[in-house]
Amino acid sequence: LWPNLIHACWKRDIPVLVVNARMTDRSARRYAKFPILFEPMLNKLAHVCAQGDRDYANYRFLGMPESKLTLTNNIKFDQASALDASVSGFLGLEHSSRKVLVGGSTHDPEETVLLQTYQAVKKHCPQLLLVLVPRHPERFETVARLIHKSGLAMTQSASANSVSDDCDVLLVNEMGKLNAVYAVADFAFVGGSIADRGGHNALEPAARKLPVMMGPNTYNNPVICAKLAESGALFIVEDAAAMTELTLSWCKNADAAALAGLAGYTVLEQNSGALDKTMKVVELYNN
Repeated sequence: LWPNLIHACWKRDIPVLVVNARMTDRSARRYAKFPILFEPMLNKLAHVCAQGDRDYANYRFLGMPESKLTLTNNIKFDQASALDASVSGFLGLEHSSRKVLVGGSTHDPEETVLLQTYQAVKKHCPQLLLVLVPRHPERFETVARLIHKSGLAMTQSASANSVSDDCDVLLVNEMGKLNAVYAVADFAFVGGSIADRGGHNALEPAARKLPVMMGPNTYNNPVICAKLAESGALFIVEDAAAMTELTLSWCKNADAAALAGLAGYTVLEQNSGALDKTMKVVELYNN
């Protein structure tokens, strides 16, 4: 929340709505220690659209009246549902019989963990292809050197028209390709979660009916990750050993992988509608 902006709008009689609002337990406890600072700011908000039950409860704990609170659910469910389903191919992999493991939005040291996993799983699943999609473009060259150092055969997407059968690792060194990559994948690891970045969006692979792995750091999207984990769609892996065990089990049991992927897609469908609920609230103040 931005106290100066909220105060400036309030002075000009401009309603301020907080949409897709988060309020973690930690933040709520911190704000509660300074009521003389936080309560005036809270009172100047016209409405809060909370993204989850815990967020709603924490706003109530801080004194937000129910009349100014709406539980809308997380807009990310709608964003994932709206991903372009017509995007169904990437470098011809949609026609390949190879199993594809995607590391999406990765950070250091997650590429190393994925490379170790690939090398272990490939002994039992020789047709496996690892696709790495680093989160930040400035790391493309660093990751390329890491792959080269591992001794694995690499293709870089920006200079390729296809992926040969002897390629071990496809490095996606272009922006805006993650949705297309998930469309040709069999399994996904969502980055920023072994690295302590809070985890990126697990709904993107869930929208493609993929079973999903993440590290233990999922605090950016706790409600989403909890729902996916409870459904059997998301699995927490701490290291390469755990990732190897799970990936190998999916390679050996395609039905189990498919069921996990379907569970995630079902969660997405069941939780859509946040955008419509949010717009109904916004329209109340659009006068």
